Amino acid sequence: MSTYITKEPIGRRVLFALLCGLLLLAAPLSADATDPGSGGGIGGTGITSEGIGGTGISSFGVVQRFGSIYVNGREYLLNDTTGYRLDGHPGTVRNVHLGDVVLVRAQAKPDGRLTADSVHVRVALAGRIEKVNPHAGKITLLGQVVHVTAETRTSGPGAPRLKLAQLHAGDAVRISALARGNGRWVATRVVRAPATAFLLSGPVRAINRTHGYLTIGTRTLAASGPPTGIAIGEQVRAAGRYVRGTPVVMRVQPVLAAVGAPGTTVEMSGYVEARPDPGVLLANGVPLRYTARTHFSGGTAADARAGTAIAVRGVAEPDGSVLVNRVVLRADPMWVDLPSPLAPRPAASTRPESRERPDIERPDIERPDIERPEIELPEQPGG
Repeated sequence: MSTYITKEPIGRRVLFALLCGLLLLAAPLSADATDPGSGGGIGGTGITSEGIGGTGISSFGVVQRFGSIYVNGREYLLNDTTGYRLDGHPGTVRNVHLGDVVLVRAQAKPDGRLTADSVHVRVALAGRIEKVNPHAGKITLLGQVVHVTAETRTSGPGAPRLKLAQLHAGDAVRISALARGNGRWVATRVVRAPATAFLLSGPVRAINRTHGYLTIGTRTLAASGPPTGIAIGEQVRAAGRYVRGTPVVMRVQPVLAAVGAPGTTVEMSGYVEARPDPGVLLANGVPLRYTARTHFSGGTAADARAGTAIAVRGVAEPDGSVLVNRVVLRADPMWVDLPSPLAPRPAASTRPESRERPDIERPDIERPDIERPEIELPEQPGG
């Protein structure tokens, strides 16, 4: 069955911030480690610490449904004090869509329910399509192979539909996705975007400071100036624009791996990118450390191979890693439901119905094979 996509422009504020940064063509390319949430106007899929408190919970994953917002099967209540960020820039609740990859910071209420302090929407890739394979459900851009699955969100209520086969080389898209490693991604949401800007997230594999080139993941890119302030092996997000059809990096930022201050409860879904060391899995750029006491379900530690879908719960460590106490293997990030030690959860016999817009909880009121995927463009921040 065909895959469907709808049009949606990048928010004006986001694009404006990106283009302002791109005007500095003559300036050396440098890493801005002091403000990981800003710059370039496009965010990555890496997780930044950004002040997450050690007494709360941090959840990284896909927006599964609303009411208020569900990530990794957990409900996070939204209220008038919840803050929103879209690719590092101020946003609103209307910037949050089904299929978005988000980082939610929350605090537990006395009754165990979770109230979201903030919701950060993250984008993995943006740029011009180099190849489309509608039969295999694959899009290639910036050398990255993106798998569009039956679960990928591609449109919303009332949005016009476009078959994946109608996308062509040169069309520009903006993709929320989870990394599988080696330049492979699984798309959770795909939307059309302006063709001037691009974004690539991943580890730095090589740097040529003399000639101004750097390799991120599987793609080598020209830079507008000598790359400085970044190191081999570091997770970064590179933003730039197309110059006579060639992508040129204008800004690169380190993406801090830490998901929270030491002691923060962490829940995460994604894919095993690699096994860099014994007892360590890499997912979403974050080292996940497991021990003999870690509980694996759906298989054993040996079954957690590169490309395997996983969901984990653990505790943030001082070195930015997560010491995991539970690992669920082959857990579809779109539907995973981590059992909660925080509060009882009612059992559900079927997948709950989703709504496109979340209800907002007021602070003084407590409330307690193949489907066609859809693509939808986010509402523009600030109108």
